[in-house]
Amino acid sequence: MNGTTIVTLQPRGQITLPQKYRDYLELDGGAILKVSLRGRGMFVEPLVEPADSNIIEPTLSKEEYLKVLRSISVHIKKHGPLWTKADDKRRAESLKKEKEKWKKLNW
Repeated sequence: MNGTTIVTLQPRGQITLPQKYRDYLELDGGAILKVSLRGRGMFVEPLVEPADSNIIEPTLSKEEYLKVLRSISVHIKKHGPLWTKADDKRRAESLKKEKEKWKKLNW
């Protein structure tokens, strides 16, 4: 859809998007919009596509998913937690070294 429409800025800084634009973009009340400046103008676009396009079909059935969760639970009981305090310590040390490296590069 091309073209322009003139709208009036309300006292509290609000505008009403024309119905034909909302219909075209499939926007309902509560839609989240991204507003950005372009030179001396403003660009408004939906933050996400219409809800139907964001639906991800599951690859596992409920029973298969529960089976995976049970196997993880069995693994943890047999071998201990998947992430330990020692892992946290190693990660913190690694992050510290990484920060020092970037500091030397003046980033």
